[in-house]
Amino acid sequence: MTLAEARPGDNLTVEPVAGQGVLRRLWDLGVLPGSTVKVLASHPFRGPVVIAADGIQVAIGRGLAAKVPVSRA
Repeated sequence: MTLAEARPGDNLTVEPVAGQGVLRRLWDLGVLPGSTVKVLASHPFRGPVVIAADGIQVAIGRGLAAKVPVSRA
């Protein structure tokens, strides 16, 4: 499952990602593999996925979210 497929209210663990570009972008946002995140909103029509991670809220574009594997926490 990817972050783009998650539903609001889901508590998830970010799994290891493929690709240095994806990992670098997540690092910049403060979301690392192994982090536990909560999905706050998933906007329709290819809008961003809003998550809470380590006390901050982050909006992640749908394209990037589709490249972030997650599992249920």
